[in-house]
Amino acid sequence: MRYLVTKRNNNPVNLFDEFDSYFDQLFKGYDGGHSTFAVDVTKGDTNYELTADLPGFSDDEIEIQIDRNVLTITADHKENAEKDVTDKENKEISFLIQERSERSYRRSFTLPEDVNADNVSAKVANGQLHLVIPRAEKEKPRLIKVKTA
Repeated sequence: MRYLVTKRNNNPVNLFDEFDSYFDQLFKGYDGGHSTFAVDVTKGDTNYELTADLPGFSDDEIEIQIDRNVLTITADHKENAEKDVTDKENKEISFLIQERSERSYRRSFTLPEDVNADNVSAKVANGQLHLVIPRAEKEKPRLIKVKTA
């Protein structure tokens, strides 16, 4: 196979690799129009814990859904998109610059089989979402008594 090669700083460069690298960087973190957020996940004896960085989001802007062992966290924040709004004292405000109009994040995780999805708890404080996902108790082997007929 023939490669399109050029030299950069006297080193051969495969332009197809450069092209792929460019698109990888362009779409890094792309999730259908949503950005991603950082998480830490830990596993304990009785539960899993997930901590996500979601600064600036209130509890009513965060949605957590579990469907078929897939946990999805969605956070949507919309500032007033209108040019003229009023403040707390009903004084009209006109924005000169408005860069904080909308933020949207979504991320999905496949949960392990030993999760008790009915008892998941979540709280948000100081810009962090904290989920506690209990682990289901392992089924213990059952002994079946054999009777004589």
